[in-house]
Amino acid sequence: MTNLTNEINLLADLQVLLNKKVNKSKEEVEEFETRCKSICEMAEKLRLDNPKLNDFFMPYLGPEYKDEEVLDLLKGYDYEPVTVENLTEVLCNRDVVCVARGRSESGPRALGHRSILCVPDTKYGRDYLNEKIKKREWYRPYAPIILDHAVEEVLDQQVTSPYMTTSATIKEEWRERLDAVNHVDNSTRPQVIKYEHEPFIYEVLERVYEKTGIPVLLNTSFNLQEPIVETPQEALKTFAKFGLDYLVLHNYLVKRK
Repeated sequence: MTNLTNEINLLADLQVLLNKKVNKSKEEVEEFETRCKSICEMAEKLRLDNPKLNDFFMPYLGPEYKDEEVLDLLKGYDYEPVTVENLTEVLCNRDVVCVARGRSESGPRALGHRSILCVPDTKYGRDYLNEKIKKREWYRPYAPIILDHAVEEVLDQQVTSPYMTTSATIKEEWRERLDAVNHVDNSTRPQVIKYEHEPFIYEVLERVYEKTGIPVLLNTSFNLQEPIVETPQEALKTFAKFGLDYLVLHNYLVKRK
């Protein structure tokens, strides 16, 4: 890397020199071209010697919050450490859960760290969420998180996007059970999750699949006519406005009294 950096610096110096001159000598042009070729060769060698280790971008790039900071905010609340087991139980009881856990997502989509989650066959589906929770237009759709190995089972297209940016069609036999994430034209915009993307959410989804036969969770952003919540304080403030019973905050499962 040092050699490549040195070459780039030399090239920059030479380019400045060439830009200052109206008449460039043949030697100067040849030196410039030689250095360009050298840099391209070095860059290609670096690329081949350092292959990309994953095929996805890690979106959880927001700030980290200390445990003691969150515990101080939870004084007076009913809470316990959040686990795969207790979160799965709440979801399988068809409760809707707010989540503000770990570092927040970079980008426009909530991908499980600043989300509202539920099993999509719950009576608290699209209409309830639009009218009572998100307070937005009745026709606004919701999107699912789908286990990677269940995509072929649930969708007509084999999509792989972990960012909730690609649409697909829900298979006919799944449309009733996935009504809350099924748009009027039977399309949906899935977040396809692999274990290495987010192990905790993946394991919760696996347990939900085992208990309900549904490899999908409805996933929408944790906000109310505002930007997606970021801090623990914002999460508690927005949660207080909802008529929901559960919040995953940092490492804790909070229950409304």
